[in-house]
Amino acid sequence: MRLFGPLISVVLLCVFSSLYAVAQVCATDYLSVNFITPTVQQTGKAIFNTEGSIDIPGSVLRKNSVLIDGMLTRSTKQGTILWSRAYSSSNYDYVQFYNAVPLDNGETMVTGSLSTVDTASIPPAVLASTGFLARIDRQGNIKWTRLFDNIFTPDAMIKLNDGNIVVSFNARKDVANTILLCFDADANIKWNKIIAWRAGDAPGATRLLQLRNGDLLVAQKDFYFDSNTPSTPPKNGYYMHCLDGKSGLNKWEHFYWFTFFNNRSSFADVTSLAAYDDGTISLISSYADTAYYQFRTTKNIVNIKVNEQGRLLSALHYTSGKPPLYSSDAVYDTKNDRLIILMDNADSPLLMAVDKGGQVLWHHAYSKVGRSQETTSLLTSDAGYYFFCFTHNGGSKEFSMVKTDTDGKADCVESESDITAADMSSFYRQEDVTLPVKDVQAGWYSVSAIGKYDYGMKSTVICKQTCCTDVTAYATPVDLCNAREYLLSNNEKVTGSGIYPVQFKTVKGCDSIVYFDVTFSKSPEIDLGSSYCLAGKDSLILKVNPVYSKYYWNNVLTGSPYFVVNKPGLYTVSVTNACGTKTDTTQVFKDCSFPVTMPGAFTPNKDGKNDIFRVPAQVANKLVRLAVFDRWGNALFLTGDAGKGWDGTYKGIPAPAGTYVYFVEMISLDGKEKINQKGTIVLIR
Repeated sequence: MRLFGPLISVVLLCVFSSLYAVAQVCATDYLSVNFITPTVQQTGKAIFNTEGSIDIPGSVLRKNSVLIDGMLTRSTKQGTILWSRAYSSSNYDYVQFYNAVPLDNGETMVTGSLSTVDTASIPPAVLASTGFLARIDRQGNIKWTRLFDNIFTPDAMIKLNDGNIVVSFNARKDVANTILLCFDADANIKWNKIIAWRAGDAPGATRLLQLRNGDLLVAQKDFYFDSNTPSTPPKNGYYMHCLDGKSGLNKWEHFYWFTFFNNRSSFADVTSLAAYDDGTISLISSYADTAYYQFRTTKNIVNIKVNEQGRLLSALHYTSGKPPLYSSDAVYDTKNDRLIILMDNADSPLLMAVDKGGQVLWHHAYSKVGRSQETTSLLTSDAGYYFFCFTHNGGSKEFSMVKTDTDGKADCVESESDITAADMSSFYRQEDVTLPVKDVQAGWYSVSAIGKYDYGMKSTVICKQTCCTDVTAYATPVDLCNAREYLLSNNEKVTGSGIYPVQFKTVKGCDSIVYFDVTFSKSPEIDLGSSYCLAGKDSLILKVNPVYSKYYWNNVLTGSPYFVVNKPGLYTVSVTNACGTKTDTTQVFKDCSFPVTMPGAFTPNKDGKNDIFRVPAQVANKLVRLAVFDRWGNALFLTGDAGKGWDGTYKGIPAPAGTYVYFVEMISLDGKEKINQKGTIVLIR
């Protein structure tokens, strides 16, 4: 067994330590990376995992199919793909990943849905769908999957400060419902609640936020029409609900509606919730008084500010000189105490920073990323901001990650932008509402419905402005014999053969990656079989277990488990791995059937000569049975192994001298002919 991995890790750690002190003392100012996918994809919201890498969930088309698989890709902050996995099921047509949260050990929790569809319709129509939860380890392997016991589609997911996780579902029966499920990293349910909406409500997608006091905020767009008073105009706005994070108990709820509304208005879902250091809360969405006619129908970004009790403080709208304008994500930058909003205008991505009062600090557009860009998610770090986008028209095999500096600058993809703010507080009204919140019977059960395969995503750096250098190294391969696990330099246990990337943390940004090539070997096992025949054919093929990289056929090295034989003779094959060498031999005959010629006598006196009665070696037929009987028909010996024979004893006692009857049952080497022979053998003492 070769265990060079730990040695090379020590050397590499010393190298990287010196690099930290010299080359890696600053962050990348900006970069733009394109991720190329083998099939059409749509990415979800990216997250930072606990090891400092980026996890990107999403859904991808199966190759040469209209069916869909889930996807999870792990990338460094510099766009180097550590691994990319797709997740498929033979039981379901669609496997879709929606959201992800990081777990403390570098693992990831994802939610999604499993669906069966009618492929006869275009596009395929979903017949049935159920939500699921999956825990994925740091190498992209599924540890377990839980299916929800009701037909729900997961909507949003958040990890709480105590390590528990909350998932929301939107379900509709006679009225709309929002279901919240709180559980730990092992899927043990802590509490579950259902928020029952009014008959006239039409809520949108859920967004979740935990406040500094531990409370949980739930926010959704809502269209409300009171059928009991049809003369009253419907109300469009945003609903916010506050629950106790530990128990799920109701604390307060408010509805903020926009008084300027007509039938041509367009309200988008809530993009994000953010809480400032002083407790002020921002709800970010998008709106248009007259729906825009292109892909994005909204023209204003909405920033509704409330206090910790949900009381309305102000409302601002942000408008671009080049509509439409749509917000896809927003993140609060705690270090610089400002809110960063990700937007697009159905063509170019945009970023904007606003202060506590909602005033614009800066804004940038990034038209050089490409045309027809749809933004998806935003991440913030001390070194700058990361946003993701992809081409939305016609399906995309490419999506982009752009990293800006802390002022939103990325010179190689940046362009001019024009955004102005307007105070719209007088157009919003706060309304206190009381929606029933109660426990709901909800849970899940374990299944093994999903398998993974390597997705084959590639990354290409389009531009990069940096003052440090990426470092990539390969540890000496590790070949293990009959081992169950191997400990990488980051204390991760691996149990299967593969190439495992290990990231070494740098001060501010650049990649420092070591790839460990680990092979788990078992003692070699090969079996050529006993013998073969050509039977008039020009050749035949010998084959053995196809799991080894090198094969020695008659002492000649090849990489194939197959060997072509075109003449009679002895043939050997050898394989070697960390556990040693195994050799096997077989003989190839010209003919497939041989006459049975048995000896007439034998002398079992242990002198080493003619002591055993057996089928002679030159009779190369396959032995089915050799039996020996005494004169009364009692069976004294029976074997199906051509290498064994009768030693002249019965139950350990020497049989008397005399004549005995034998019966030989054989078949030809090609299995086409049965050969039987009966005769006598004389035992001589």
